[in-house]
Amino acid sequence: MWRQKIIKLIHLSRKAGKMAAGHSSVHAMLEQGKVALLIFAEDYSSGSEKKIFKGIETEVPVIRLGTCAELGSEFGRDSLGVIAILDSNFASGILKYVEQGRQEEAEE
Repeated sequence: MWRQKIIKLIHLSRKAGKMAAGHSSVHAMLEQGKVALLIFAEDYSSGSEKKIFKGIETEVPVIRLGTCAELGSEFGRDSLGVIAILDSNFASGILKYVEQGRQEEAEE
């Protein structure tokens, strides 16, 4: 349930123009210092992840959610490995649901 809440917030951030998706777009936003939260697919390669950060010093929070195929399907692509949330309010809402999900999983 918490995962669906996160997806809904990502969709809202997209509609508000506060989301970047895909390697090139996310890297550009990181270079500009506009990223409040990074979301990587659980099966996104570590090599690609390192390339996202190449030449960039940042302390942006990172979460993992779903697979590349699942994120792609959710956002109208074949595959999507990385999403950047560009608004701190959307980012904090997503992080709140991540924490809620961790607590629920710990109770099970």
